[in-house]
Amino acid sequence: MRRCSWWEEMNLRLETFISLAVESRPGYRVATRWADKTWDKLIIYMALLLGLFLLLILFFVIFTSWWRRLTRESPRNSSAYTLEELAEMRKKKVVTEAEYKKLRQKTLEEMELTRSQSPDS
Repeated sequence: MRRCSWWEEMNLRLETFISLAVESRPGYRVATRWADKTWDKLIIYMALLLGLFLLLILFFVIFTSWWRRLTRESPRNSSAYTLEELAEMRKKKVVTEAEYKKLRQKTLEEMELTRSQSPDS
């Protein structure tokens, strides 16, 4: 066992004296128990608050993805595409050839309709 230097020995004696002096005070144990309970409650409440916050974020993420999926236009029944988007969908085989022709015709008709309704013409 290694021998302590005089400085370490004095430091150890001082720590022992202070801890004995503090612990022998009347009400020390009651006060520390109250403080421990208070910190325990605080930690529990903070954990619950963090859990609720994470649940709120999870709900928000799930709700927004569900809402986006719900409100997204389906390529099968929409003509709200540009001709470039339709050509890309055709290349990727998202739509069949017949659906592509139908959607392209709808898109061209809508483009013509918007051109004829614009005040510039």
